[in-house]
Amino acid sequence: MSSTKKGSDMEEDPYVVLGVSPGATDVEITKAYRKLALKWHPDKQRSTMSEVELAATAKKFHDIQQARAFLLEDKEGRRKLDTQRESERVRKQANAKREQTMSATRKRMRDELKQKEAQAKQEQMDKQRMVHHKKKSKRKNDYVDQLRRDGTKLQEEYAEKQAAREADGIEETLKQQLKQKQREKEELQQRQVRLKWNRKRIDPSQEDIVSMFAQFGTVQEVEYLGKKGNQALVTFESSSSCQPCVEFYQDSTEMRAKYVLELPPESTSSGSSSNLPRDEETLEERRLRQQGEREQLLRQMEEDNDIEVMAGEESHSAPKRNKQKKKKDATVSTKPFPWPFPSSPETTDQQSPLERLEMLERSILKGLLSEDRIKEIQASS
Repeated sequence: MSSTKKGSDMEEDPYVVLGVSPGATDVEITKAYRKLALKWHPDKQRSTMSEVELAATAKKFHDIQQARAFLLEDKEGRRKLDTQRESERVRKQANAKREQTMSATRKRMRDELKQKEAQAKQEQMDKQRMVHHKKKSKRKNDYVDQLRRDGTKLQEEYAEKQAAREADGIEETLKQQLKQKQREKEELQQRQVRLKWNRKRIDPSQEDIVSMFAQFGTVQEVEYLGKKGNQALVTFESSSSCQPCVEFYQDSTEMRAKYVLELPPESTSSGSSSNLPRDEETLEERRLRQQGEREQLLRQMEEDNDIEVMAGEESHSAPKRNKQKKKKDATVSTKPFPWPFPSSPETTDQQSPLERLEMLERSILKGLLSEDRIKEIQASS
């Protein structure tokens, strides 16, 4: 490191640091250094000093070492420093002498110039301070705005999560309620049978249905269905009454009984695992499934009604067809076999059937063919 760099690194005058005069010899500088080094060495009072005091002592000891090294080792730097100090001393003397000989007017002008310079410097500092204050205030406002936006965003996210949790809770409650209603509906349907009868044969009232079905179990309610008046929904007190009722009317031609559910009550009650997918389906899936079941049930009812109508018509038309068939058979059975030839004045009973046939052919074809041609045809056949 050059002497100029060392001299520029010194924060204080090395002569002032060591407490020696500018004309001191190397021996005087070394003696002053040793004295100060013993006094300011950090290891002397380490146990009794705080961290701040130890840092100040270390810095002081470092400055003493730099001053000694600069004055004893850097001859060129010391020479320049001496020249600088001498120039400063001469300048101060000249200023002091000028001060003594300067007139009052020049002193006033000098003071005014210094005052203006100080005022301009102060204004510049105030301006810089204002700019710095505005930048700092802007950064602070931006930071506050950012914090406010972040807080608003967190509040919105929390509100959304809270609303989602509440919606999930409401949806779960609705699902539970729907499951409960579905179970109640299925339990009710397990105790119900659907009736359909032929109105041309029977036309029972609600009281008649209750008395007719009392043999299977206690009937709670009878409800008519449809517009034709040939359907009803019977609700028993127990689901065990449905199966004997359906089996009893299974082959009846007057009335039919069917389960309201797709399967008998025993199957639906024993196979509880089959209801699990329905418990997990959504509201839209449940609505579509129920709509499909209703449409299927309506189609089945229409098919059953058409079959019964056709059966009734067939039962009414069967006796007529039988009578007509018997009459026809009787008519056919009275005719002899083989059937007799049509009577003709040229035929006699003594002729054979072939002869009578030839005579009839001649009588029919005589207006179309000649006698010779007719004889050829009859001979060749």
